[in-house]
Amino acid sequence: MRAVLKKIDVPRHDGFWPVHQMLMYFVKSEESDELYRYKTSVEQQFCTKEEFDIKVGLSDELLEKKIEFGRSLVGLEFEVNLYKFMVKDLTNNKYVGIRFSSYFFDIEPEVVEEYRIATYMTQEDALINLKQSIAMRLINGVVEGILSDGSIENVTKEILFPEPPPERKYFDIPYDKFPDINSDSIMNEISTSVISNGYYLATQLKEGKISEYEFDNNVKKIENYRIKICEAKKANESLRKKVFFWEPKETVEELKLSQDFITIAKDCIILYRLYPRECEEARNAHMKEIKKRVLKELGEDEQEFREQMIEERKALLKKYKGKEVLRPIDKQ
Repeated sequence: MRAVLKKIDVPRHDGFWPVHQMLMYFVKSEESDELYRYKTSVEQQFCTKEEFDIKVGLSDELLEKKIEFGRSLVGLEFEVNLYKFMVKDLTNNKYVGIRFSSYFFDIEPEVVEEYRIATYMTQEDALINLKQSIAMRLINGVVEGILSDGSIENVTKEILFPEPPPERKYFDIPYDKFPDINSDSIMNEISTSVISNGYYLATQLKEGKISEYEFDNNVKKIENYRIKICEAKKANESLRKKVFFWEPKETVEELKLSQDFITIAKDCIILYRLYPRECEEARNAHMKEIKKRVLKELGEDEQEFREQMIEERKALLKKYKGKEVLRPIDKQ
């Protein structure tokens, strides 16, 4: 869309950045007072590669010339997108404002209720870019959300980037086609790995009546029961038993499994036989979730999140490489 450059602002250079930060403010029309900010640098907008060496920087004289040139563009039209995002839109209606605090106690916190952005990006990408920039400040622990009642709480990354609800797929479980699956075959014949591998998909389809811990415990009971059966059989068929045939044979107490376990075990076996790939995907998703929880408890998820944000921001900027320089529309 077309927008008019209203003013430019070059903040005082603190020497920390190798370039001179610059803010360009656009309006939808010359009569409008609503400013949309484009954050850039003097060097990026107005300098050629020959004029600017990042190791040397700009001379004061050349810097002033470039700023004056920028101010001469005020009042001209540019091809740039203007978007307004309310904090409510960014936080799924949770907060009415965001407060950015500073590490310096003598600086008042910055409170934002809406963002007016001038950008070369699409609206969707601009929203993602904005959330990413807030997230980078959030990692440093200086972002708070203001609720509608005026109370304040820390913003979490889950507010900005909520996890989509897990997709619930439907898989038919044709019990009538598997009459061989019963409590006896579960205890004595079917591989325990088959039972375990189908668990995560089975619990995605319908909630089980036993916990994962109880399920794993029952699987271990089956494994131990089978070991005892094999050991008893081996002992009863040994030479000693043949010689001392009057000795009582070794027996193993029958394993008793709950009906809740038998029910979910049947689901696990049938699902793994019919949908092995989907069972593996469900298991991997579960392991990924466990890893996330562990990292969070150890406090290591912040570093992973930071690295993820940096990589995603790099990818987004690469997508628009070459479009960062805004030029006035030639009316000739």
